[in-house]
Amino acid sequence: MTSTAVEYEQVERDEENQVSVASSEPKHDASLDVDSSAVDLDYLAAVYPSHTRLFLAYIVEAFGRIGCDLATMAAGEAMPEMQNILPRHKRLLHRFFLALVEARILIETPEGTFVRTEQHVDKARAADLHSAAMRHWPEHGSLHQLMHAVGSRTAGCLTGVFDGLQILFGDQANETALREFYQHWPLFQMATKSLAKIVLRVAGHLGRTGKIQILEVGAGTGGTTRPLLAALQAAEMPFDYHFTDVSPHLVNAARQSLDGIAGLTFGVLDVEEQPPKDLEGAYDVVLASNCIHATRDLEQSLGHLRCLLREDGIFAMVEITRRLNIFDLVFGLLDGWWRFNDNRTHCLADEHHWSSKLMAAEFQDVMWTDVGNPEAQVVRVATASPRTTLRREASKRVEKTRVCEVVYKTSGELDILADVYCPVRADPAVTLPIGENKH
Repeated sequence: MTSTAVEYEQVERDEENQVSVASSEPKHDASLDVDSSAVDLDYLAAVYPSHTRLFLAYIVEAFGRIGCDLATMAAGEAMPEMQNILPRHKRLLHRFFLALVEARILIETPEGTFVRTEQHVDKARAADLHSAAMRHWPEHGSLHQLMHAVGSRTAGCLTGVFDGLQILFGDQANETALREFYQHWPLFQMATKSLAKIVLRVAGHLGRTGKIQILEVGAGTGGTTRPLLAALQAAEMPFDYHFTDVSPHLVNAARQSLDGIAGLTFGVLDVEEQPPKDLEGAYDVVLASNCIHATRDLEQSLGHLRCLLREDGIFAMVEITRRLNIFDLVFGLLDGWWRFNDNRTHCLADEHHWSSKLMAAEFQDVMWTDVGNPEAQVVRVATASPRTTLRREASKRVEKTRVCEVVYKTSGELDILADVYCPVRADPAVTLPIGENKH
């Protein structure tokens, strides 16, 4: 997963949710309208159990290499102290213990120690489980590769033989898998499509006569950038899009891979620092996809992002709001995963925690995508505004007009839609302006 306020080792980024601005009164727990019928995923029920089994296999094998054979330990035997674990990986080791508690292989005593249970330890080899996962669920291939690249070396990483950063970024195949993961993993794709719809609709509501000014922070490998740029271009939306990350390495890589796109600029930006004066209040839309969690203090980072927005602008972010053990396996060896020093117990937080931090950073109108599909609760999109007018003005339009959605034009296989706002009570003596709101 990619980062926005840490060294480039913080990597966390990166079916379809149909999103519109809600018209209810401003509440921090309000939700964005979503067409749940467009979400057609069954990851948690069909795939995640096998991913959990694979995760546990990697952990059991790693512990065995370090000198703790869970398969031969007797019930009631306390976990031995593992030797040579790097101090910076102690919290990750504790997360692995907790995962083994969830699997009923260990129990945690009131004193905070861990004891072996009678639960059987799966004897299946991680390499065999990985091969089976690659065959059965190729759409999760990038995640499988990342799990194997890190999981098979977890023991060496915990003891300092290998480095998680080098595994992910020092190997071309793994770096490519990471980029593919952010852009094409089904749960991220679902959220990115929702994000694109939000950007296009908000751009229309803002009513700008010139180009819409968009800033993406923590853009990392560009997994979110590419589909958003495609959506803006397909909608013929004039834009200036500023791609930023804290890592010069990632910015330079993106500059090479995205070179030649009109309206796209690049820069290094650390959201943990006070924004440069020339950027304050400069943007209509500020985007952050799977990156703000990797900063020390959520409220401070969100406050810095608020400074970048115009008063009628919108902040939109994608974040993982449910903890899945596979993320700890792939990214837990990176320093950015444990960078936080606020009141979190884990870098990933749920939507309620995020909402409280957004409100504390003086954002208004905090809304989340929310559908019945369980996968849409894992990776979610949130929007917030520096002031409450966005939703109130949208509500007034809904109350006084009816909306007809028509096909404006077709670009390839993509229909470009337009919202036609028709007055409920028309006055023939009053002429109304005609403006485009394409999406």
